[in-house]
Amino acid sequence: MPKSTIFLASRTEQENYILQKKLEPLEYEFRGLGFAGVHPVGLPASVDQMTAAVVFNFTEWTNKEAVHLDELKKIGYRGPILVIAKGDVTKAVRTAKATPNLVFLEKPFEMKDLLGIVRKMLLARAVLQRVHRRFATSQEAEVSFLTSGGVMSSKIRNLSKGGAYLEFLQPAPIKVGELVNLKMELKDVNRSYTLQAKIVWTSRTNTRGAGIGVEFVGRNALK
Repeated sequence: MPKSTIFLASRTEQENYILQKKLEPLEYEFRGLGFAGVHPVGLPASVDQMTAAVVFNFTEWTNKEAVHLDELKKIGYRGPILVIAKGDVTKAVRTAKATPNLVFLEKPFEMKDLLGIVRKMLLARAVLQRVHRRFATSQEAEVSFLTSGGVMSSKIRNLSKGGAYLEFLQPAPIKVGELVNLKMELKDVNRSYTLQAKIVWTSRTNTRGAGIGVEFVGRNALK
């Protein structure tokens, strides 16, 4: 029996099944994790103390869908919530700031983004709402670890104005909270950048190394 459950709330069983298949890689990382598909209307009667997270999967974000968030509040659920939908991202972010542990992921999305957000929810039980949309890419980057003084090559897999996701091909001295200097040359725009960033989360990859999510700090920003 699962020790904890991620509830998937879509309009149809087929949509829940597709979403579950996308999230199943997390079962290998979190022992005892299970999934349960429900209709959004039936969610308040389903969540309990075994609930690890709730993932709403809507075609489009509207005020009608927001009612389901209010229903979860009424029953006292305070765990992580992810809403996947198309819609007004600016308005959605305002809603997220007013609801603890709520994150929006705009459709269409990258699989790495979906897995990364849910992984952080399971690890930290809280995730900050992403303001900048990320774009998939494949660019070489040099990472300088300010604490250890090491320098390693990496590959940027997605990028936004506020941060990036990178992967290493070999073990790296990764520590959440550490500051790094990220040197990258973006071929698409023919520009080079050196930015300071903070490691905010890590993950395993299919290679011998690992992946890191970084947030650009201070006045650093990708323009």
